[in-house]
Amino acid sequence: MDLEYLGRRLNAKSYEALEAFRLEVARITRESVGTGNLNSSRTQLIIGDAAVDTFTKRALDAAQFTYDLTENHGDHVTAALKFCMGRMADMIRQELESGFRSAGDPGILNRTRDRLAQKNEQLIDDYAHGMMGSTKMKKNGSINIIQNNSPGGVQQVGSNFSQSVFNQTHHSLVQEIDKALASPEFKALAAEDQLEVHDLADAVKFEAEKSQPDAGKLKRWGDKLVKTSADVGLKVLSSTIAALLLKIYTG
Repeated sequence: MDLEYLGRRLNAKSYEALEAFRLEVARITRESVGTGNLNSSRTQLIIGDAAVDTFTKRALDAAQFTYDLTENHGDHVTAALKFCMGRMADMIRQELESGFRSAGDPGILNRTRDRLAQKNEQLIDDYAHGMMGSTKMKKNGSINIIQNNSPGGVQQVGSNFSQSVFNQTHHSLVQEIDKALASPEFKALAAEDQLEVHDLADAVKFEAEKSQPDAGKLKRWGDKLVKTSADVGLKVLSSTIAALLLKIYTG
């Protein structure tokens, strides 16, 4: 079980949640300035809702990441996720408090604090009992890899992992990912897209840098990196990683 890696990624997800909330507050503020409602109770309620919604979305993402990585919801894994979710909620709450300090309604602030605390407790309790929100916990399904030589077509990658091909290929896999993350195309992506691609890339690299990777995890995370890269416009990364994975899993 990769608890050390899990801790690093969950720590990063806490900061990503804070940044996502800040972006939401900036958007709401711009819109409220345009309508002359910057310090209104309505705007404060909208920001409070954004705090809870952002936390819920990011906490569920962290929970899904945790289960995809570990396939486990035992005490040690749940404790790591609980720490992450608690930190997410605290960071968002502190950001909310700093924004409400000068002109905020204390009643709205207190209700939002309570909602964050309740949602935090609910989601971690769900995870500990094998639930993801209101849905039974399951891994994200693998995604078919897009063939570079077949525009618009897909090919199902098999499960015939080849250790010998992996030994010859894994350095290239890591190098291509690093090259893509340093590229102008990656830096031109929206912040949200960068975070998502980087997150998946780290998971793929973690397996690819091992001498004997978990074949299922490498395929699952690799498939997701290929699909997400294609969706956000990193076509070169998508096709390159797809070709390397096809080689590793078909020889």
